[in-house]
Amino acid sequence: MDLDINKAKDAAQDALGAVAKDENAKKIANDAIDKVEKKVGVDLPDVDALNSQFGKK
Repeated sequence: MDLDINKAKDAAQDALGAVAKDENAKKIANDAIDKVEKKVGVDLPDVDALNSQFGKK
Protein backbone atom coordinates (compact mmCIF):
# COMPACT_ATOMS: atom_id res chain seq x y z
CA MET A 1 0.00 0.00 0.00
CA ASP A 2 1.49 3.28 -1.10
CA LEU A 3 0.94 6.34 1.05
CA ASP A 4 0.18 9.41 -0.99
CA ILE A 5 1.33 12.23 1.27
CA ASN A 6 -0.69 14.81 -0.65
CA LYS A 7 -3.89 12.81 -0.19
CA ALA A 8 -3.15 12.46 3.53
CA LYS A 9 -2.46 16.20 3.81
CA ASP A 10 -5.67 17.04 1.97
CA ALA A 11 -7.69 14.70 4.19
CA ALA A 12 -6.20 16.25 7.33
CA GLN A 13 -6.96 19.75 6.04
CA ASP A 14 -10.53 18.73 5.21
CA ALA A 15 -11.01 17.25 8.68
CA LEU A 16 -9.57 20.32 10.39
CA GLY A 17 -11.80 22.60 8.32
CA ALA A 18 -14.88 20.53 9.17
CA VAL A 19 -14.12 20.67 12.91
CA ALA A 20 -13.52 24.43 12.72
CA LYS A 21 -16.93 24.96 11.06
CA ASP A 22 -18.93 22.80 13.50
CA GLU A 23 -19.34 24.64 16.82
CA ASN A 24 -19.94 21.44 18.83
CA ALA A 25 -16.93 19.69 17.32
CA LYS A 26 -14.79 22.80 17.84
CA LYS A 27 -15.82 23.01 21.51
CA ILE A 28 -14.98 19.34 22.09
CA ALA A 29 -11.62 19.69 20.34
CA ASN A 30 -10.74 22.87 22.23
CA ASP A 31 -11.70 21.21 25.53
CA ALA A 32 -9.39 18.31 24.68
CA ILE A 33 -6.60 20.75 23.81
CA ASP A 34 -7.14 22.51 27.16
CA LYS A 35 -6.86 19.20 29.04
CA VAL A 36 -3.60 18.38 27.29
CA GLU A 37 -2.26 21.86 28.02
CA LYS A 38 -2.94 21.39 31.74
CA LYS A 39 -1.24 17.97 31.78
CA VAL A 40 1.88 18.98 29.89
CA GLY A 41 2.12 22.61 31.01
CA VAL A 42 2.50 23.92 27.47
CA ASP A 43 0.32 26.43 25.63
CA LEU A 44 -1.09 24.81 22.50
CA PRO A 45 -2.95 26.45 19.60
CA ASP A 46 -6.74 26.16 19.50
CA VAL A 47 -8.76 24.84 16.57
CA ASP A 48 -9.09 28.24 14.87
CA ALA A 49 -5.33 28.86 15.09
CA LEU A 50 -4.59 25.41 13.69
CA ASN A 51 -7.09 25.87 10.89
CA SER A 52 -5.72 29.27 9.94
CA GLN A 53 -2.19 27.88 9.78
CA PHE A 54 -2.75 24.43 8.28
CA GLY A 55 -6.23 24.57 6.73
CA LYS A 56 -6.88 24.88 3.03
CA LYS A 57 -6.38 28.36 1.68
